[in-house]
This record gives sequence, structure tokens and C-alpha cells, in this order.
Amino acid sequence: FIWGQLYDEMRKPGNKDVDVVGNYILYMVYYFFNLMPLSRGSSAVAYTVALGLFLAVGRETTGKIPQGKEVDLEAMIGGSVENFAKHVKEWLALKKLSKP
Repeated sequence: FIWGQLYDEMRKPGNKDVDVVGNYILYMVYYFFNLMPLSRGSSAVAYTVALGLFLAVGRETTGKIPQGKEVDLEAMIGGSVENFAKHVKEWLALKKLSKP
């Protein structure tokens, strides 16, 4: 469902609403964190996939995860997908991809 929405948003002609696209990416990661088994390394894979998706849509992260926070635990205890996306988006400090 969310992948379909992300796909549809990216196929729209013209300027993409990066805020909407970013939310869809973080929604997917939220469900990945909440549905995956708690095994070593799986949260790192989910986070890396999210960063790759952001790069694919022309955004790079300039922020860091705050010390003492873990993204997968934030997803599990954060309460809602919207709350998770709001907090993580603040941490990532997304900006337009700089061209070399």
C-alpha cells in the first residue's frame, strides 16, 4: 500500500512534493521496524534502505541520530507512524542533494 503511494507520487510529472515522499519513506521504515524480528543488524539494514531511498529522490541527510536514541526503538514505542516520521525527519535534517 505505502510502496504504491510512493510509486504513484514519484511518477507524477513535474515537481515532486518531497515532504510527502519523505513521509512515505519513513512510513515504510516504521512498519519495517515494527514487523521485523528483533535480530542483530536488521535495524541497520532498514535505516540504510531509508537513506538510500532519500538519495534516490534527491535528498541527503545532514543530521545525526541524537545520542541515546535508537531509531528502531522510537518506531516501536513512538505510538504512531506520524509521530515517528515527525521525529526522525527532524533528526535527519534533509536537504536537496548537492551536485558535484
